[in-house]
Amino acid sequence: MMREELFHRLWEHHAYNGESLKTTCGKQVQIETPGLLNHFDGPDFPKARLFIDGLSFFGSVELHIRCNDWYLHGHESDPNYNNVILHVVLHPDDAGPVRLQDGTTAPTLILFPHLHSNWQTTLFDLHQQNELSCAGFLSQISPKVIDFQLNQAADVYFSVKHTELMELFDTKLPPSEAFLKMFWVAWCDGLGIPNNREPMKELAQKAWNLFPSEVGREQALKSIHAAEIGPPLPDDDLFLQMKDVLTMLSGLKKTPFPNSLKPEQWNFKGGRPVNNPQNRINQAAELLWFLKSAGLGWFLKRTVFEAKQDIGIFSFAAGERGHVLNHVVLLPSMFIIGSMYHKFLLCEEAKTYWKSGKQPVPKQAISPFLQAGGRNEQFGMHPGTLPQFRYYCKKNKCESCFIFKNILRG
Repeated sequence: MMREELFHRLWEHHAYNGESLKTTCGKQVQIETPGLLNHFDGPDFPKARLFIDGLSFFGSVELHIRCNDWYLHGHESDPNYNNVILHVVLHPDDAGPVRLQDGTTAPTLILFPHLHSNWQTTLFDLHQQNELSCAGFLSQISPKVIDFQLNQAADVYFSVKHTELMELFDTKLPPSEAFLKMFWVAWCDGLGIPNNREPMKELAQKAWNLFPSEVGREQALKSIHAAEIGPPLPDDDLFLQMKDVLTMLSGLKKTPFPNSLKPEQWNFKGGRPVNNPQNRINQAAELLWFLKSAGLGWFLKRTVFEAKQDIGIFSFAAGERGHVLNHVVLLPSMFIIGSMYHKFLLCEEAKTYWKSGKQPVPKQAISPFLQAGGRNEQFGMHPGTLPQFRYYCKKNKCESCFIFKNILRG
């Protein structure tokens, strides 16, 4: 069954033949303006202007899949619907004029026979509530149209990640320190996916100030020297110290820290061995060593490509998780630091790598597109697939989608 949200879009975008429209009681209808889509309570399309049997009407249009939905929704007893001048339904079942609260009636128009043929023959076979509005059409859409929309979704996602990172930027700290802390907390948050994001983020917040920025100054000098050929590996003593402190602070072993986390905050169930909290804490300790030792200069002296390559030798950036965090934390972070220090080429590089980087897409995000006729080679690794599903399809933002607009144009 078609979802009512899609029916709204068809009416809004005039996806029907406007000639020979008639109400169930035989009155001719001409649509001058269909009204404005209402996202709040009340009739679906206020401020509509119609001609019914030659007479001009200005008011609201209410849409339903079936006529009886008017009464199921209680509109006949709601005075907010007294200004409805036309009731539009999809199916003809028992369609007829509907009663208003003030005792009058509003005529009903059945739209299905007037919809463009492609909508009649394809979309109305939908039976699953989670299918996309464009199901059955994706295979017919130009790949250039799909790429344009996926790139637009990727841009939206980049803006979202940039904003989320800046929410972690501590303005009470010097900018260089605030940037490093932001990166640290965001990466630890990602290491905690899926079951331990909150405790990992809390651990990161608590741990940052335990190690001053000057820690490991000798190691920092070594790292700067070694940076000519790539980042150095951790100094064993310093790394072991940080790992031990983070483990105690996590509450996973007896600790003298009064503000440690509690063991029950951690979830040990249902995850892969690599997601074991102690393993992620060890990776976090290596990241902390790296940030405290290398400092802001490491980020400023590298292109985005070099940063991705160099940081990849560390275990905190290993495997699929590291690949994802390189994308959703490192790239927007490089954009931020480029903005902070007016290195605009760095900003452009970060955005370019963001849209060109291949990213594994969660099954729940890609499945609807494949079921709707999309090709795996186009949606399978595109960085825009997940945000397209999350910010457009799942939220029924069809009116903002370039793919949907092209379908409406026929």
